[in-house]
Amino acid sequence: GCCNSYTIEQMFSDYLSLARKKIGNGLTLGVYKKYELVRDRFFEHISSKKQVTEISHAVIAGFYADLTSKYEDSTSGGMMTRLKTVIKFAISNGKLQKDPFADVRINKGEKEVEFLTESEIAVIRLKKMHTERLEKVRDLFLFQCFTGLAYVDLAELRKEDYQKNDLGQVYIRKKRSKTGVVFTTVLFEDAIKIAEKYGYELPVLSNQKYNTYLKEIQDICSIKKPLHTHIGRHTCATYLLNKGLSLDVVAKVLGHSNTKQTKHYARLLDQTVFNAVANI
Repeated sequence: GCCNSYTIEQMFSDYLSLARKKIGNGLTLGVYKKYELVRDRFFEHISSKKQVTEISHAVIAGFYADLTSKYEDSTSGGMMTRLKTVIKFAISNGKLQKDPFADVRINKGEKEVEFLTESEIAVIRLKKMHTERLEKVRDLFLFQCFTGLAYVDLAELRKEDYQKNDLGQVYIRKKRSKTGVVFTTVLFEDAIKIAEKYGYELPVLSNQKYNTYLKEIQDICSIKKPLHTHIGRHTCATYLLNKGLSLDVVAKVLGHSNTKQTKHYARLLDQTVFNAVANI
């Protein structure tokens, strides 16, 4: 009767209001937005005014089929995982007795890791940028490609973070802002030149603006791959692995807590395979 009416809309709004309180405290705004996106997509599939009890196994399976027709496995898998979290929340609050996710297998999918080849980096590097703004963005991006720093760690770099060892190598050793894992990255000549150009104080801007300007650079340089903050990090990882550094060493550079995350990048370039075989 009267007292157990609880709509799908209420379920999401209850979950999201709790999630909002965690933003900046274990939850990033980006992840929060992904929950909002799942809500919006789910409301296209089933009316938000319906009772949560109407979310059946068939509804979930249908929604999943719908997502996989529109998105890559890793994206639709991510959405389903978030929806499952919201449903679990409703179950634990006694609003839902039966788990509609029982027997639903979510395919996480392997995200294809994109990275730039050395020739693509050369194009970006040599291209004349017509505004100072784009030149700065280009420099930041190349710095990421040469160091493997995540953008948030790049933004938090201070002059005193650059150190020199007994071999005269310049290196950065810090905790990753996202995970607290320590990374150690040695700066190549190219990275040092960029740091010197700005007196070791890089001209950072917001992540959103940075990604927007990177799209401009992508167009100017006619690069087919999407340029964004992560591809710089992937590029560094791939570059180092292709130069023969071990997974353990590259994990340390990226500040991964284990090599499982790093294996993700271990897709050797064809050229590396050709060269290796030629040298046998």
